[in-house]
Amino acid sequence: AAAFMDSMDRTHVAYGDFLSEGGAADFDLKYASNNLPGPDINLRPRFWSFGEVEPGTVSEPVDITFFNSGADSLIVNSEVGLDPGEFSVYPGGQNPCPGQSFTLIAGDFCTLLAVFAPSHDDYQQAYIPFSFNDPDTSIIGITLLGNPLQLETGIADLVRELPEILYPRIEAALDERFADLRVYVGAWAIAAVLVLGLVVGYSNRKRK
Repeated sequence: AAAFMDSMDRTHVAYGDFLSEGGAADFDLKYASNNLPGPDINLRPRFWSFGEVEPGTVSEPVDITFFNSGADSLIVNSEVGLDPGEFSVYPGGQNPCPGQSFTLIAGDFCTLLAVFAPSHDDYQQAYIPFSFNDPDTSIIGITLLGNPLQLETGIADLVRELPEILYPRIEAALDERFADLRVYVGAWAIAAVLVLGLVVGYSNRKRK
C-alpha cells in the first residue's frame, strides 16, 4: 500500500505493485481510496466462473482479495454459504488471510483462494457470503460457477451405443457358429438313424 495526496491535499490510500524502484511513477494501481472514516471493504471478484473442469480434478485457483480502504480496522466474518457444493475457499494467494474470519487494519489487504473440484458432471453454483463492520456494506457475497467438462458428444454417444453395436454382431456370429454346429449334429443324427435301421433290419432277418 502507498499514500498519495491529491490536488486538494486529501490523502488517498492505494494498493498495487511497484514495477521498479522508480517510486510512484512506476506504481501499478489496483485499488485507491480517499481514506473514508471508519472501515471500508473493497472485495474482488464478486463473481467468478471456473469454466469447464474435468470431474475428478481441481481447477486453477482464483484469488479473492479483501482490501480495507477505510481509516479504521475492518472485521471480516465468513458466513454460512448457499450450496457450497464442490467449491473450496481457503487462505492463500499473494498475501494469505489469517483465516476465513479476520481483521484488516486501515490500508491493508489479504487474499483467499477459491477452487472448483467437481466429482460428477452436474453444473454447480455457490453463493459464499462475508459480513463486515463496514457501516455502508454489512454483507457481500461471492458467486462461484463451475461447469464440469463433458466427454465429446461423439465419444459419449459411441460409449452409450457400444452395446447396441456389438451385441447384434456377437449374436450373428454365434448364430452362424451354432448354425454350422446344427448342420453337423443333424447329419450325425441322420446317419445314426440309418445305421440303427440297418441293424434292426439285419436282426429281424436273422431271427427268421
